[in-house]
Amino acid sequence: DGIRDYKVTGVQTCALPIFAASFYYWRDNKGVEIDLLVDAGRKLTPIEMKSAQTFNEDFTKNLRLWNEYAHQRGGHILFDGKDNFTRSDKINVRNWRTFDIKEI
Repeated sequence: DGIRDYKVTGVQTCALPIFAASFYYWRDNKGVEIDLLVDAGRKLTPIEMKSAQTFNEDFTKNLRLWNEYAHQRGGHILFDGKDNFTRSDKINVRNWRTFDIKEI
């Protein structure tokens, strides 16, 4: 039920007429994990999925760590809240029902 049902384990491929990508789950040896990494050919885009209806700053922790490892900025947090906004560190916070894969 809800956003956690969309969690992907292993490698899956998605082919849509305008979007083709590979999807990965990632975890380091310290337990830092990213729910979904999307490889659309340009870079790996991290996505964290949260079932909460209220945004919490702690949601960004693993994305910020991934971005340090990968030497990049950005990513997406999908949650069940009503707010949609982009933070100064380029992390997009979106309601999972309104998220458009083309934002990647």
